Amino acid sequence: MNITDRTSLTLKIGITLGIVIMIIGLIFSNQDTEQHVLWLGILILICTPLTGVIVTYISLIEDKDWKWVKITTLLIIVMIIGLAVSFLYE
Repeated sequence: MNITDRTSLTLKIGITLGIVIMIIGLIFSNQDTEQHVLWLGILILICTPLTGVIVTYISLIEDKDWKWVKITTLLIIVMIIGLAVSFLYE
């Protein structure tokens, strides 16, 4: 499986899982746990792009494409800083 296929599969799984969990939360919307289930779905959707970048990063290391490993490392750092700042200033 090449780098594009791995990344694509990761993103498809993350988006599908997040949407399914959110639909389950909406179906049980009259129960107390509904909000927690919806937030879990949203969290999965937020983390899906980061997971895709991490899968790409691992594939690039396996391919020994060091130029793109450096660029992807910077991207991961920026994404983690962005997530940290967003959680600190909710």
